[in-house]
Order: sequence, then structure tokens, then C-alpha cells
Amino acid sequence: MDESAELLSTSRSNVTHRLTKLEKELGVQLVTRAKGSKEHRHQLTAAGNLLLRYTDRLLALALDALAAAKDLQEVKTGSMFVGASQTTGVYLMPLLIEQFKQKHPNIVINLQVENTRRCCLSVSRGELDIAVVGGAIPGDLEHILQVTPYKEDEVVIIVPKAHHFTDRSELSKEDLASLKFVSLHKSSTVQGIKNVLEQQGIDWKSLEVVMEVNSVEAIKNAVEVGLGAAFVSKAAVSKEVELGRLHMLGVRGVRLARTLSCVTDPVRYCSKALRAFIREMFGLTVASGSFPCSGQEIGLTPGSAATMASRYPALQGRGPSIADMSDLCWNEDAEECQPVYNSSGPGNSQVFADASSGAGEKVPFSLVQLVVFRTVARTGSLTAAGLALNISQPAISKSLSGLEQVFGGPLVARNARVGPTPLTELGNALQPYCDSMLAVAAEAVRALVDFQTANTGVVTLGASQTVGTYIMPRLIAAFRQRNPQVTVQLQVDKSRRVCDAVASGDVDVAIIGGEVPQELQEKLQVTAYAQDEFVLIVPQQHELAHCGAIDKSELQALTFVSLNQGSTVQAAQESTLRAQGIFWRQLNIDMEFNSTEAIKGAVQCGLGVAFVSTSAIEKELHLGLVHRVDIRGVRLTRTLHLVSNPGREHSLVARKFMADVFAMVPDASGRINRPALVRYATQAARPWGARPVPGRGAPV
Repeated sequence: MDESAELLSTSRSNVTHRLTKLEKELGVQLVTRAKGSKEHRHQLTAAGNLLLRYTDRLLALALDALAAAKDLQEVKTGSMFVGASQTTGVYLMPLLIEQFKQKHPNIVINLQVENTRRCCLSVSRGELDIAVVGGAIPGDLEHILQVTPYKEDEVVIIVPKAHHFTDRSELSKEDLASLKFVSLHKSSTVQGIKNVLEQQGIDWKSLEVVMEVNSVEAIKNAVEVGLGAAFVSKAAVSKEVELGRLHMLGVRGVRLARTLSCVTDPVRYCSKALRAFIREMFGLTVASGSFPCSGQEIGLTPGSAATMASRYPALQGRGPSIADMSDLCWNEDAEECQPVYNSSGPGNSQVFADASSGAGEKVPFSLVQLVVFRTVARTGSLTAAGLALNISQPAISKSLSGLEQVFGGPLVARNARVGPTPLTELGNALQPYCDSMLAVAAEAVRALVDFQTANTGVVTLGASQTVGTYIMPRLIAAFRQRNPQVTVQLQVDKSRRVCDAVASGDVDVAIIGGEVPQELQEKLQVTAYAQDEFVLIVPQQHELAHCGAIDKSELQALTFVSLNQGSTVQAAQESTLRAQGIFWRQLNIDMEFNSTEAIKGAVQCGLGVAFVSTSAIEKELHLGLVHRVDIRGVRLTRTLHLVSNPGREHSLVARKFMADVFAMVPDASGRINRPALVRYATQAARPWGARPVPGRGAPV
């Protein structure tokens, strides 16, 4: 609290008072109260972390609004933050910046040179206005960023001046095998080169790499002293080639080039200085006054198209979608704007009324001022705005004047004698930011209400192959009937990989049919969940199709199709049969597949018989495509387990699924009809109940 008070230039008691008031208005606890010494740091609760994400977005929009207002002047001064990946930032960007500065000497440009991922991450966080990168855009950022092809960066081979290939300008593909190479170590540049070579039929692994470094300059020096040849960007060695210190070669019939891309954030404001930089340096057209830079405005280059990015979902902490306001609703058919308050939860329009007054010098206006401005803009007069908000006209004028003082000019034209009061140029520039900030605030209130009720959110589930294909969809369907607003993500993989995902936190909870890896048994908690029965199926034309049951001694005379050796299902079948005195090696395994669906198809075609999970064969049995044959005195089952990580704090929606899943246990056919654990399953401590000490699970 003391650090927060110092940062905001206010007293500790004022910070505590405002925080307590906000918690009371929202109906949630945002921070854990410190105990003991004053040095004890407060910790955000889960609700506090959720609100923090919206707060960050609000602050970003507020700063963008201030920048937009300031930017109405001509492009004479200003600043921008530009990023570039390693090779591009060292050899290309200084030339572009020098060219731009000749025309705009008073604009300050800050250049940040990092690897491609860090550049993209900085753009997504708003730390960079634009970046030029040569590597692939990280998959987790593709839907956030806008990527526009800029130009091709030619890649060449360099050799020392005394090399025997200096009398050539090109090499054949076969010549590459005679060279020793110096390479960059795990960079986007070398990855791009590898991709280009592979497209041309040149396997990077077939080349002899004798040395790896993490700098293009080090590579050039290594080549100069004769340590080997290297693939580098042509722009990086033009000076050395011109001075005769290195010799540049191409590959005959192969064009080696990678695409450089401009990366921007489509939800951030584009200042006039930035628009001029984008237009003059990259040849992209950006419409003036746009909010924000859209793909149609910034992403057009001759012969290329921009890859448009969508905004983050609201609950993932970036750019909550514009939605109807909980504090004010505009009725197109009515003559005025009617205030509408959210009665479904603890939040309403007054929650944020004075959120930035007093202590908020960095954002010198409050959300209630934005509500006033938006109402004036929509109703067309100060009088109508006062009636709509049920406050006096002098209060409207005072609030609007304070906002105008912050933004440095009038927002509405008060001298209009007839008709609605029009917005000024500054007012029009502020209006979209006003709408967005109020939408984010309203969305934050709704998100906290949903957080408390756990009616919305995301739960990530994992399952082994058979369970994920045939059982989990039924469990999820039953869960979604009771929780229609919850988004369920299902990852189906091998049992080992699913357990790894649970341990790393990528998956909330999983159901598997295999064993938990030995090294994870102390970390994960394993709860016996249900029994999965294996049955023998035969083709409909088979001689045993209508016999009902056979003795286990008759199995050796049958031709089997099976899952591949090493499959968890096959291993479970083998161990289950062994426990019944039936040995896998004594069976006639004629064919092996890596898919249960393929096995069912093979049986239907008469290629053999097979052991299959009952949950996987229900439809085929019902349609008469295959027939089930029991084995007298033998019941083949395996236990399915629910796997969770007791050392992880699960979300409310994940806990809700865990609680419900025990009331949705499938029977032997996969149907959900019993609200308790099936027979033979041993119940363990529930991972969402009394949490065990981290690192000490409760394996079955």
C-alpha cells in the first residue's frame, strides 16, 4: 500500500479507502489484506487479477485518447517506438530511419532490436508502435497482430576472399556438400533460411555445420578468418563484399529469400508521425483520423494482402469486445438516451464514477466524465444529456469543461443556435475512445459477476485416445446442458502427453485409460473414475456371430486385428487378458493398426476379430455391423482415472466441472446414467476438496 500511495502521490489511507470502496461496489475481494509487518506485500485475488486485465486495457485506451488529441497538430514533432529483429534492426532499419529523419528531423524514433518473438510481444503489449521482422510470427500472437508483407530479404552464401570458389558467382546444389558452414544459433534468420532451402530440396541436416554463434557480425568474422562459409542476408554483407573482404555467391537455379513483415497492433492508435513513417518507409496507406489502424487502411501493399488479426477474448486480458453498456443504453426509436443499470449483479454505472479522481494524475479524467460526454454526443444537447442522466445542466457543463481542459480544446460547438450540438474535430477524435473505455468498464463489471457465479469461462480438458473420442464428448454435452456459457477445450492425445499437460498446467483435468508416468506420480493426483470394459467383436457373417459366448480356449483359433504394440489400450488389453490366464503371444495377431476406427472397419470387412472398448463400439453393435461375443467366466476391464494437479489453483469453472463429472459417470456402453462411481472403482480424495500438500498426490 505504501508503494502504491507513493506512486500515485497520495496517502496510504486514501488508497485503502478507494480500494475498499471499489471492492464494496463490485461485491468481490480484489486483494488479500496484509498481515503482520508493513513490509508484507498485498497479493491480488483471482478477481483482482481479472480486473487488472481490464484496467490495463482501460489505461491503454486512455493514453491513446490523450495521444490522439495531442496529435491533431501537424506532423512536426512527436515520437515513436520501432522494433526490428536482429538482422533487420542492425542493417536495414538504420537506413530507413536516416531517410525518414532527413524529412522529419524533430520526430524522435526509438529503435529496439530483439528477436522476432520479443518484438511481436512488445507490439502486442503496446510497448512498440511497429516492428519489422524476418522470422515467423509466434502462433500465440497471430490472432492479435496485423502482419503485412513488406519486402523480400535476399539470402546469399559468403566465403573468404582466398576461397577457391571466389572465381564463381554461383554454386550448384551439389557444391554445397563440399563446404563447411558457420551458422547462427537458433534464430529466426537461420530458421527462415532452413525453410527456404527445404523448399528448394536442400536438406539443412545434410550440410556440415562446424560452428554456431548468436551474432551475424561474429559469423562474418569467422568466415573472414577461414572457418567456413555461411548463409547470411545480403544487406548484412554488402559493405564487406564491396571492400573485397568477403565473396558473395548464389545457388544456381535457386532464389534464396525470406519475407520481411511489418507487424502492428490493429487496436492501437496510429499517430500522425507513425502514419507518416509507415507511409513513407513502407509504402502503406493509412487513412488519417482512423481509429484504430484497420487492415483496410494499413495493410494494403501492391500485390500483397495483410493478415488481419482479431482481438483477444475479453477474459484473456486484452481488448475486451465492444458491447452494450451496463450504465447507459441508446434507444434508436426514443427521443432521448435512457440510463439502464445492471440489476443482475453488484455492479452499475456508479462503480467507476470517480475511479480516477484525486489519485489518478496519470489519467486526469474519470469515467463519469466520459459518460457525460457520450450522452451529450448522442442526445445532441447539454439539456437533453442532463435529463437523460438525471443531473442538472450546470453539472453537465462542469463535467464537460473539465474534460475539455484535459484534452486541450472544446469537444462540442456550444454556439450552435439551431439543431443538435455538433462535435468539434477534437470531440470526434475522442468519441471512439470514449465508447471503447466505457465498454471495457461495463465488460469488466459483467466479467466479475460471471466470475462469481462461474457461469462463464474456459475449462481445458485432456483425455487419452479412446476416452477422448468416445466418452468425453458425452460428458461435455451433459456438462454444457447445465453450463451453456462455459467454453470447453478438449485435448486428445496419448496418456503420457496428457499427464504432462496436466502437470504443466496446460490442462485443468484429464481422464485417461493408461498409466500415469512414474516421474509424475508424486506430482499428480489420480482418482479412480470408472471401469471400461473390453469385448470381443466379430464380423456379422462370422461363424461365431450368433453363438453368444465361447470358452477362452477357443480364442487361439481366431484371427485377430489389434492396435499397435506400445499403445496404452493394447497394453491394457494384454495385461487384462494375462490376469485371466490368456496370453497375448498365444493369439494369432494377423494385422495391427494405430486407430480404433480402423480396427472396427477391418472387422466389418471380415479381416478378423478384435477386442474393443464397449464405449467405442456401441453404434456398430446397435446397427448390427458387428456382433459381440462374450467369453465364459471372463470379464475384461480396465480402470479409467481422473488426473489433476493438486499444486495448482483451479479456476471456479474447472472446479465446477470436476464436481459435476462424478455425477456423470458413463456405464459400460458409455451412457451417462449413474450419479456415482461404478463398481470396482476405488475412490480417492477429491482434488478440488481439501487440497493436499503440493508434491504429495494421492495415486490410486
